[in-house]
Amino acid sequence: MKTIHIAITAIASVLLFSLTLNAKEPAPSNATEVIEHYLKMPFPQKDQHDLNHQNRHAILRQLINYPDQAIPALTKILPTLKDARQRKELTEFLRYFPTQPSADLACKMLKDTDDIVRSQAIGVLRLMARRTDRIGPQRTIRPRPLVKINPAEKEKNIRQQLANKAKGKSTPPKKDSPKLYDEFPPQVDGLVPHLIEAANDTSFQNRIFALYALADTRDPPAVVTIRKCLKDPHEKVRINAACFLTEYNDNASLPELKRAVIWLNKTKPTDQFDYYWTAEKVLASLERITKKSFGEIPMNPGLHSHSGQADKSAVQYQYLIKRWANYFQDQETQPSKSVKTDEEVRLEKLEIRLREQLATGWTPPWKSLNIPFTYEQINKMPTKELGVRLWATGLYARESLIFDHPNTAMKRLEVFHKGYTELFNRPDLWEAIVAGITVSSTQLSPSKPDKENLNRIMALTSISDTYEYPPVKRNIAGHEKELINAHIRALSKIKTFVEEMSGSTPSCISPRVAIRLCESALVLAKNYAPIKADSAGKKMSQFKWPKENFSKAIPGYIDQSVSALNRLVG
Repeated sequence: MKTIHIAITAIASVLLFSLTLNAKEPAPSNATEVIEHYLKMPFPQKDQHDLNHQNRHAILRQLINYPDQAIPALTKILPTLKDARQRKELTEFLRYFPTQPSADLACKMLKDTDDIVRSQAIGVLRLMARRTDRIGPQRTIRPRPLVKINPAEKEKNIRQQLANKAKGKSTPPKKDSPKLYDEFPPQVDGLVPHLIEAANDTSFQNRIFALYALADTRDPPAVVTIRKCLKDPHEKVRINAACFLTEYNDNASLPELKRAVIWLNKTKPTDQFDYYWTAEKVLASLERITKKSFGEIPMNPGLHSHSGQADKSAVQYQYLIKRWANYFQDQETQPSKSVKTDEEVRLEKLEIRLREQLATGWTPPWKSLNIPFTYEQINKMPTKELGVRLWATGLYARESLIFDHPNTAMKRLEVFHKGYTELFNRPDLWEAIVAGITVSSTQLSPSKPDKENLNRIMALTSISDTYEYPPVKRNIAGHEKELINAHIRALSKIKTFVEEMSGSTPSCISPRVAIRLCESALVLAKNYAPIKADSAGKKMSQFKWPKENFSKAIPGYIDQSVSALNRLVG
């Protein structure tokens, strides 16, 4: 409570100084005059967060009173300033105006010649582009309302509350709080490409700032860029990239996190000023990606006000780091004990039982449907061709008739049938999935026998069930948009196929086919654009199916669903 009292007193002092300052000089009548007043303020060479700094910010906060003038005035004045510190402080105030013109100016400041100006521009764009509010090294999610919060309005409210407190007035009770969400729409759209460019900044610190911003966008292209930063020449950039990838369940982060733990274990905390900040971030990321914990991660020792508690936290950090270092060392001496999810462990045990079953001489019931190629031919086959041939067999659809869990059917394919293990280990597996969806849907035709069309339909529904299978899930990360577009094209082909049946109901198709393709597209969309995915799902669920002749309603359902999906990826 004492700390809070001191903070409030300090803020109130700044506001009182601002009022005194304004009493000495005429009040500005426009944004340009505010900026000119700011530029006349002293800026000592070693200025940090002293009184001069507070005074300058008190002046700049007056820009909030001129929301329509502020950005045009800043756009005109910023490029003319020679002092990088002034460009930095003025750039910082763009965050109070989360509009497209303000974002455009921040994007221009990414080209500034000074590192500190570019870092401030990245910080401003992060606030405007983010879809989630995550704080601290553990990246704790802070839920927010979906309604856009205007920083300028928020600042006014805080100042009014402080003024009321100084005058002894009570603050009116708050209205009912809005519903909070872990993710929300960005304040300004279309900023991810600029942040991707910022990830190539010449300053390693700015590249790290850009990674924070990209991670908060929850955008698939951002994930691709973060993954590329695992090869950055600076170790701090690589460590941060690995930590952010764990938020997307991307196992590509593990090798770098392992190296980070080894480095932390060999480094003295006194040798690195940000040792505990990095340690907390790495430990939280390891728990997130491995679902394993060796104990509670304590508060950063540097943030404790009590030296005894700080010492206890430091001891706990050393314990946790050593436990993880030993854990990874054991993995090297015992490679079979790699970090796996519960589902991966279940599938490993299942594979052992299936291979024991084969060893008894048992023959899979659909062995005759295997593709007619040798293992050598399969290994040399292009990925797209291999995928198309395997999906066309209809083997998965038959296995899934027996086993409800899609992953169980997928593991049986790997063990019992040729080609699947090779396919699931290909780096371009996602392209095979797109090709399989495309070929299966384009080959639907009323002129073909029902059996052939049925095989294509079974292939379409089975492909979309693979997305939660661990090897597939890891591979398609970052390619959700391409897969959703493939689903859209397939749905359009199914609609055409149904309509070409000249009013008759095709015996090989049911509404469930279209519904499953839409549902699996939504599964992909939740990683690609969560907010839009929820909206698309609601739109699809609103379709009114008739009480009979369901198949004849398929074109209408597809039209409504494709429209929703197009808006999602558009």
